[in-house]
Amino acid sequence: LELERLQLESGDASLTVAGNMLGPKQDAQFSLTELPVSLLHKLLAPASAATREGAPASSASPMAGGKKKPSLLNPFSAVASEGPVSSGSSSRLSGLLYVRGRLGGSAEVPQGDIHVRLLDGLLGATPLAKAEANAAVASSRRLAFDAQLQPATAPGHVRVVGSVPFRHSMPALGPSAAAKGARRSAPEGGGAPETIEIDAAIKDSGMTLISAVSPQVRREKGSA
Repeated sequence: LELERLQLESGDASLTVAGNMLGPKQDAQFSLTELPVSLLHKLLAPASAATREGAPASSASPMAGGKKKPSLLNPFSAVASEGPVSSGSSSRLSGLLYVRGRLGGSAEVPQGDIHVRLLDGLLGATPLAKAEANAAVASSRRLAFDAQLQPATAPGHVRVVGSVPFRHSMPALGPSAAAKGARRSAPEGGGAPETIEIDAAIKDSGMTLISAVSPQVRREKGSA
């Protein structure tokens, strides 16, 4: 699939995609600007509902108290199954989303990187001075990520850094797509290690962000 330039606009929000994708050699760039997070909530809500309705009854395990396991297509399905999030939820995120990224590799072994930034962000009632995340997928089939949130009310932050296995492929287009899919082999080097590495750090007023997500946790005083 070759796109010279695809641009979608809605109000001030704009999505631009250009390049080659879904084939043996991918080289594409994409950007998303000024997308209100509230609109993203509305876009994801039907997908979460469809995932819940389409999941077979056997996906709920009695050993797990009948709760649904998150699916590969929608990792938030387990959370969504607990019920809709009300518009007044203290953990609601708002602001303007900016995304830019690059897609490379192949449809079978995708590579690329993405940078996400939130401007005028609010987590519940807490204004954010910084909200950024970066992620990259290498030919080793590992996803590395780095996310950081800083409240604007006082010095502090929440930062999460790590890497996890990434074995997803993209749907390939073309007459030989089915044949290629049938003879997929592991990447050179024996495939991605199955280790999961995550390092999280919470400093000082970063605890207020944890409280916004989990009201049961409250910061009284002191440093963290």
